Amino acid sequence: MALGVAVAALVAAVGAYLVPHLVRAADPGCMAYKGSGLDAYRAAIADLNEGRPAVKLTADGARAVAELRAAASSSPRRAASTRNGSSGGCIPPR
Repeated sequence: MALGVAVAALVAAVGAYLVPHLVRAADPGCMAYKGSGLDAYRAAIADLNEGRPAVKLTADGARAVAELRAAASSSPRRAASTRNGSSGGCIPPR
């Protein structure tokens, strides 16, 4: 009987861990955020850190904003499209 309880607890723990990750993976907004949105954001940050010309920074910054807005709008989850400066739960906190 104790073995059955332990197995059930283990299955519940694994399920509690996997379900949120699987839901995030199925969200098209999260996929866009983790892909092109994050790449564009990183490019804009690299421009800032490396002191690139304002024209390059402006172009990359505008692309980052557009990509992140598109990712948020393609998510069916309300939190992703209403939080400013947030991944809407797509990327778990560290």
